[in-house]
Amino acid sequence: MNVEIILATATDAEALAVIQKKAFKRLYEIYQDEGSPYLRGADEIIRWFEHPTVHVYVYKIMADGILCGGVAFYERNNMPGVYYLARIYILPEMQSKGIASKAILLCEETVANATLWTLDYPVNEAANRRCYEKAGYKDTGERREQSNGAITLAFMEKKIPALSITETDKERQARIYPIVLSEYNPAWTEWFTEEKTTLERLIGKDNIARISHYGSTSVPGLAAKPTVDILLEIAESVDIEELIALMPKDYICLRREGNSLSEHDRVMIIKGYTDTGFADKVFHIHVRNPGDWDELYFRDFLIAHPETAAEYAALKYRLFKDYEHNRDGYTNAKGEFIKDITKKAREEKNDA
Repeated sequence: MNVEIILATATDAEALAVIQKKAFKRLYEIYQDEGSPYLRGADEIIRWFEHPTVHVYVYKIMADGILCGGVAFYERNNMPGVYYLARIYILPEMQSKGIASKAILLCEETVANATLWTLDYPVNEAANRRCYEKAGYKDTGERREQSNGAITLAFMEKKIPALSITETDKERQARIYPIVLSEYNPAWTEWFTEEKTTLERLIGKDNIARISHYGSTSVPGLAAKPTVDILLEIAESVDIEELIALMPKDYICLRREGNSLSEHDRVMIIKGYTDTGFADKVFHIHVRNPGDWDELYFRDFLIAHPETAAEYAALKYRLFKDYEHNRDGYTNAKGEFIKDITKKAREEKNDA
């Protein structure tokens, strides 16, 4: 099962509150704890986003592309590097599948300065304890009563070894931007449409020859990294420097040596990369002059041949195990398959 966490926004509060209520219903019925999240709603989650002094990190938990829970944590006041896991919850039918412990580990990966993580749970809930132990947490021995003795909390912590001072920028990027594979999400097409409209507004339709959605997110039913690849073909008369200058600061331009847009990925603009990891929506915008591009042949072949798309998905899942933190290695390992299928696609097109 592929588990991922995605930064939540205030628009997610209602959906998260519904899941939270379902997740904490059993505990509330047992303990009748007046502080139970079962009694809280979307208004509390929204207040987290608007907290004036504490930055509360709120993430959606996705399992195989399905929203199944939420998690919230924050850095304790006046204790730099000490983080408190304030809330984690999973739909009852999705519990005991290892989702929560994986989500906790993913939360830890988003924070570079952490030295200690802390949490608490109802002392009699053995399943909770096993989940946290699986994520590497240890019992501190501290116990504390809550709600006039209605519930007793046990405290756990996890110490984080200091990162090597020799960690390179490439190593850090591999750590906070891992390979993530998700089941197909129909919303990816909507993401593309919205971003296409934005690009047309920023650059001007007259300066654009064609905008295409390609890559795995463009193939219905295909598992993919939740990153929308866009081929932005601009008119040859457009000055690339002026185009880059038009882009807002959340668009990051990556450039290789050489100024020719007739070559593969000389200029790529990325969007959705934050200092702590991926944003909710991520885009790779490949800027080129008009051409007869392989990527579009590959896309169309996978759409027309579902059996080949399934073979490609199986390959990606196999490679994911070895290349989770090596994006270049993952891409290169897929190269021969993509090359062979692209050749077939062009031959099929020519024979038509």
